[in-house]
Amino acid sequence: MLVHATADIVSRSIIDSLKSDGVDITKMLMLERDNPNVNKAIEDILHKEVVAERKKQEEPLVHLLYGESCNLLPNIMLSFVKEELLKDKEGSDLLSVSLEHQNSQENNANIDIGETTRTYIKDLSASEKAIFFQNIRQVYCTITNELTKSLPLKNDFLRHLQYLQPFPRQRESFRTSITYLSRHVPYLLTNEEVDRVGVGWCVYQMADIPEEWFRKTTVSSDQIIEYLPIDKYWYRIFSTATSIGTPQYVVLTKLVKYLLYLSHGNSDSRSDKTINDRSSLNEASINGLRATKAAVKFFGGGKVHAVPATSTLISKVKDAYSRYTKDNEQQQKLIKKEETQLINEQKTLQEELTKATNMLEEGTTRLAAAMKNKKFDDIGTAEVLVTAANAKLIKNNENLNRLRKKEN
Repeated sequence: MLVHATADIVSRSIIDSLKSDGVDITKMLMLERDNPNVNKAIEDILHKEVVAERKKQEEPLVHLLYGESCNLLPNIMLSFVKEELLKDKEGSDLLSVSLEHQNSQENNANIDIGETTRTYIKDLSASEKAIFFQNIRQVYCTITNELTKSLPLKNDFLRHLQYLQPFPRQRESFRTSITYLSRHVPYLLTNEEVDRVGVGWCVYQMADIPEEWFRKTTVSSDQIIEYLPIDKYWYRIFSTATSIGTPQYVVLTKLVKYLLYLSHGNSDSRSDKTINDRSSLNEASINGLRATKAAVKFFGGGKVHAVPATSTLISKVKDAYSRYTKDNEQQQKLIKKEETQLINEQKTLQEELTKATNMLEEGTTRLAAAMKNKKFDDIGTAEVLVTAANAKLIKNNENLNRLRKKEN
């Protein structure tokens, strides 16, 4: 129980518990709390921790996406599909395997359900076991079908993109891949530059590149070879020069930088704002998210990478931040104007409150003097002053309460 613990202790306990369960805190999108004024210190500490973790993982990984997708699907399929049907198949070839056919699936003894589960089902009857394994097969089939729909196994662009890795770069097929990428990046390269990419790649293939440019010099205790982030590797490649001191890979640098930026987009500029109170998800933000989702569904069939990158779209993306800044400045001006109006209105009400208070004091004083001296004409005048002052005070208090609600 952390009832009276400090914000540092509570936040550290949250982070440690998430990490111990294998949860990647960089994927944290929202921190919920009772109301916007509770646990702000905890929010700040968690926000800094998430940002620090994200900075450690900011190297591009888009070149690994296709390979990881191709590895994921067969790992699932091997849990219930016969191994000989998956032999020598990778990528989109895996989609040709018939999952629903009984002859394609392993028998009950070889289906992967875990030893703990297999121990628990020993006491089941034959009919119960049959139903159990039927459900397991259905679960595996459903998972595999969903993966085949969502994984980019037929995406030729991502398939060619994996050849940006530093090894083995000497293959002739790699030149074909870089040419494919240069032709399918819209509005980036001219025809002359596409030709120069091919020439630059040939020079790159023949270059003598030191192993320490892409491989860490230290080896881990379990003898696993570790490699440097790909952006650091290509930075060193870009830094090489010709014999006369000019950059060696001008057009290739332009292309590779663009390709490595694909996985980032505007995500890093938003990442520092992901952990915030719920007030940031205003009507404009929700409408923007819904409009984006609708556009992806309409233009790309629900797939972001299938949305055509037209010159108009690229121009809009480039101008997005400037438009945001302009709208934000206008919003701040409106807020400042409203604040000024509220301050002036409050000042006016305060002056009226002072006048009403003085009127009430004067009326009370006159009423006391008139009653003491038994001057009945003055009593009537004093009553008028007191009544008018009370009416003004009531109205003034109502207006002040209305202003306080606006401020909140």
